[in-house]
Amino acid sequence: MDNYGLGLQGASGLAIDSNDRIYISDTGHHRIVICTPEGCYITHIGIEGDGPGELKLPSGLDITHDGTIVVADTGNKRLQLFGSIREQTIEENKSTPTKVDDKNILLIDPENLAI
Repeated sequence: MDNYGLGLQGASGLAIDSNDRIYISDTGHHRIVICTPEGCYITHIGIEGDGPGELKLPSGLDITHDGTIVVADTGNKRLQLFGSIREQTIEENKSTPTKVDDKNILLIDPENLAI
């Protein structure tokens, strides 16, 4: 377990968005963890698999100027793009509905996710 209780296993990539949120490739758990600038957990995206929005051994990542999360999905030998995230409280983040389109892009519902 890491010092912040995030439960990371084999963190291999790091990016920071324009709001200073921290994105970590949690390779061992097949997800991207999103934290506050202070390092507190907000949410995560991705689950293990090979379908749209699913990850296998994610490694590098980057955040584009429009907030799109670009993930090197190394176990699936592809890049995946995830939609941008707006601000919300941790309480609002309990269940975040998402939808997946047919282009391997997970669209995060902006009405239900933020810090």
